[in-house]
This record gives sequence, structure tokens and C-alpha cells, in this order.
Amino acid sequence: MQVEAIQQLETCASMEKDALRRGTTYIILAKLHLREKAHQKAIEAVDVAQDALSGLDLSVAFQTKLSPMLEPALLEIFKGVSLNGLGKKDEAFEMYKQAREIRLNGKMEPVGGIWLNQITLLLDEKMDPDGHRLLDAFKSWTNKERNKFFSYCMLNWKTAFSSILRLFRATLLTNAAAYVLECLNSFGKTLARRSLIFFNLKTSIVRFYKDVCGDLDKAKQTLLDALDLKTTGEGSEEDVIGERVASARIDLAEVIFAQFRVSTDPERKEALVKEMMAIPGMTTENIMRSLVISLFLANMLRIMGPAREYQRTMETLFQLFMDALEDNVAWNDSTSLRLLARVLTAVPGLERDARIAISAQWSVLDRALYERSDGPQKWPKTGAEEDATDEERKGEGTTSANEPEEEDSGGQQEDGEAKGEDSASGVVDNSASPDLETETSSGSDRAQSDGTQGKI
Repeated sequence: MQVEAIQQLETCASMEKDALRRGTTYIILAKLHLREKAHQKAIEAVDVAQDALSGLDLSVAFQTKLSPMLEPALLEIFKGVSLNGLGKKDEAFEMYKQAREIRLNGKMEPVGGIWLNQITLLLDEKMDPDGHRLLDAFKSWTNKERNKFFSYCMLNWKTAFSSILRLFRATLLTNAAAYVLECLNSFGKTLARRSLIFFNLKTSIVRFYKDVCGDLDKAKQTLLDALDLKTTGEGSEEDVIGERVASARIDLAEVIFAQFRVSTDPERKEALVKEMMAIPGMTTENIMRSLVISLFLANMLRIMGPAREYQRTMETLFQLFMDALEDNVAWNDSTSLRLLARVLTAVPGLERDARIAISAQWSVLDRALYERSDGPQKWPKTGAEEDATDEERKGEGTTSANEPEEEDSGGQQEDGEAKGEDSASGVVDNSASPDLETETSSGSDRAQSDGTQGKI
């Protein structure tokens, strides 16, 4: 039936001699072609209408019911829609831009939010990969235009929220979070706090904090504030409000669960479990009232048991090795440092601390403690050191049996004995003094020293 109407209008338009009527008829044809998605024909109809109306004094016509149809900005919008339908997005973007300028230059009411929304939809990831075109367009709008855009998106939540998310993507890519958040808050000041549109705005800001700022704490607080608004409406709007509030509670559960996953503090996790249970509609007596929230809670409870035990075990081990490092015994510090490093590597984020601990095993942590009664002379001896002691005893017996030779050699023998005493205790002394170790201790002596501490 619409096809027949188009054919009849085309016949009438071709026969019409009056320019105003001819232009008006082609505008109607353009609208019908758009409904049929005949985009090329719609563009041709708009071109004919613009030619017919050019040069006419439309002041009288604008005072009649024809005025909305004859507005030049509307014709540019028709072209923009058709060009977008043909896949010519750059040209469509220019048409929408011209429509805005016609309205602004004529000091008329800005174009509606529905057409500003079309501009946002044009600038997708393919056409605007770095987000700059969309954000530059958004910044070029007046405050009134931005508020019209936000108002359209918040009132048409299901169909237009994708435009808000596209704006948030551009905001993140261009690092313009502060500017866009200020625009959102400025729009919120014009709204009634208990209205549905204000509630939708608050939940949009929640997504902004999550997706753009990565701030889960602010996202959760904003959701809690939105749920405390006690939003009201009339008629069918009450059903929409109930649906939106239920959706916001699920969003709150998602935020709490995200905080639970990133937290490594058992006490914090327990507090988040309690917050999940306290969500309106979620109680310990009836946790199945909301299936989605209950699934989040079930996963949290499943994780909490092992997490508590794991934390308790790791804290016990950590304290055990720290006590070993802080006591008055120095000989077991290397072993304690190696074991402490293993504990630290098991905790994500402490890998650098583990490397420091494993490197410190070669150092003397407290030289004063090391040189006191628990010094190297008191440390247990390895089998090699015991064998060296036996050989020294045999050497002393041989020397005492040859007293005349000792008298002949005089001071040289005494020096030799002194040197022998130094070498007998040099295995441990050299490990404590880096300078001494370089000069007198060989690689095998250091390895023997490590083996001594490992056995201990």
C-alpha cells in the first residue's frame, strides 16, 4: 500500500507547478523512501525538494503546519540517515554536522537527542579507532545539546545505552575522564532526584567508574546511593523502575564479587561476603530469592574456606622463619633465609622480596651477634674439619718428639705453628669476612662452609 502511495505522489509531484507544493511533496516522498530503506531514492527526493524551495520566502509557510517539514536542518538529517544506510558514514557525519550548524546559526532550538545519538552511533571502532573523532564532536556540542543527548539515552535505556558505552570508550582512549564525568554530573543537577532518568544516570556513572576509571569502590558507593533514592513513577513507569532497581542490585553484586576476587586480605573477603548477603532481596534465611546474586555468593563461600586456611598457614610459616632470623643464633640464618624465600615466592607480588631473601643468605646479617659467643668457633664442625683437627694433633706429636730440631729452627717454627692455627679455623672465619675470603679461602673451602650450614 505504501508503494502505491509513493507512485501516486511521484506522479503528482511531477505535475505540480507551484514550487512550495512541489518541494513539500518531495519531502513527503523522501520520508516514505526512508521507511522503505530506499536510501538512494530518498537522497534524490531531498535534492529535488531543496532545489524547489531554494530562493523562496518561507516565512509564511513556517507559520503553518508545514513548518516542521520545511526546516532545512531536517532535510540535512534525512540525507544523513540515507547516506548512513548506504554505508557512506563520513558523508553522513558531515550532514548531521551541517544540520547542527543550521540550527545554531539560526538561533533555533538545537537538534534533538535522537539525532545526536545517531552521530555517536556513526563513530564506531572502525570509523574512530582511537576515539578522538567522537570525543571532539562531543566537546563541540553546547551544554544544551549534551543534555539533550544524555536525556535521550537515559529515557531510551535499552536502545540507546550502547551510545553511552561508546562515549565511555572514547573517553578512556583519549584520557578525558574528568571532562566527561563533569558533564554527567552537570546534567544530573538538572534532574529530579527520585526520577527514573536520574536513576539511570547514576547507574551510567557506575559503569563509568568501572570501565573508564577502574575504581570499584566509587562504583559500589554510587550504586548504593542510587538504590537509596527510592525512585518513584506513575503507571507503567513503576514496572520499569522495578526492573531497573533489580538490575542495579545485580550490578552491585558484580562489583562486590569483583572486589572479592582482587582482594588478598581474608578479613576483607569476609566483610565482602557479609555485604553480598546484605543486598536487598538477599538474606541468609532466603538466599535463593535472586538466583544471580546467589551464584555470586556461592562462589565466594566456596573460596573462603581454603583461603582462610591458606592464609593461616602462610602467616605461621612466615612468622616462624622471621623468628629464626631475629633470635640470638646466627649460624642458622642462611637456612632460614632460603626457606623464607620459598614462602615469599608462594605469595603473588612478593617475588622481588623473595629474590632479596635468597641473595641475603651469603651475607652476615648481624656481625656483632656473629662475633659473640655464637661465633664460628662455637659452630658444629663438619667431617672434613674433624679430619683436619686429627692431622694437626698428629703433627704436634711429631714435633714434640724432635725437640732438638725445634731449638735449631727457633722463631721460624713458632711462626709456622701460628700460621697453622689460622688455617685450621680459616674455613669459618673467611666466610664472615669478604676481604679475608678473597685472599686466603679457596672455592672448595667456601663450598665446604655452605655444606656445613646446609646440614645444620
